Amino acid sequence: MSKTLMKALVLLAGFVSISLVVGFARKGSSPTEAPGATIWLGRMDGSKSCDPNSGMRSEQVLAQMKEAGIRVQALARGNDGKVRAQMCGLPTGRLVGVLIREEDRVHAEATGWVRWPEGVSRSEEALPGRD
Repeated sequence: MSKTLMKALVLLAGFVSISLVVGFARKGSSPTEAPGATIWLGRMDGSKSCDPNSGMRSEQVLAQMKEAGIRVQALARGNDGKVRAQMCGLPTGRLVGVLIREEDRVHAEATGWVRWPEGVSRSEEALPGRD
């Protein structure tokens, strides 16, 4: 192998290594959030096919978050977008979402909430008791 080709391979390997390290470092770290920053979190609402009264109501979500000491700024609903069997009693795939302060994220995640799935649309709904 020529010295020029060897140098090019070493440089390429170094560039790839640095790119991978930087990429993984970005994925694993969370950027410093500005004061007042918010984040959407979500979870399955527990609704079942053929049961219109199943699933978490907005009031239940707000009560759970209040009990955990987390102030909800907005509520939303969505669907996980997965293809599901149309059979009574099976989960519908509906999601409920909450907009909270970034500083409350870790506490909310400890109670079962996760970041709102990327690429899943949501429709906001009015908070009960607020106009």
